[in-house]
Amino acid sequence: MTKDTATQTANLMTLAELDFSTASGRIFKSPFNHPTKGPACGVVLHIIGDESEAVSAFATELSDEQRRAAAIRAVAQAEQAMLTGKPAEPVFRPTQDDVADIHRRAAARLVGWDGIAEPYSKEAALRLVSRNETLRKQVMSDAGKVANFL
Repeated sequence: MTKDTATQTANLMTLAELDFSTASGRIFKSPFNHPTKGPACGVVLHIIGDESEAVSAFATELSDEQRRAAAIRAVAQAEQAMLTGKPAEPVFRPTQDDVADIHRRAAARLVGWDGIAEPYSKEAALRLVSRNETLRKQVMSDAGKVANFL
């Protein structure tokens, strides 16, 4: 083995070191940066990463749900066209469904907290991210940074 080959081998990474999915499943505790109180507000968000298996499974489930809903709308549209003999009007996905999905994506990444009087639950997490855009943006930002989980 030459010196260059030994150096190259020493610099190689393992598959385990590149497994960001497992790493992203670890909880990152992020002090909430409150707009007026800053991190001193005492709220700490427990966040899992975008590449975690749980988030990936949620994204797949959400995508399947959206596809099923689109298929149901298309069938209803075709049935209406057959009944009336007129071309069906386009059926679109309501904007509020898109907004709800944004909230659900953030809630899937928020898996606990400290410093909030109410106990954590999936429903409470969804309520929180639905009513606090600043917090939701922090959750999504932190979840997207793989380095937070390594």
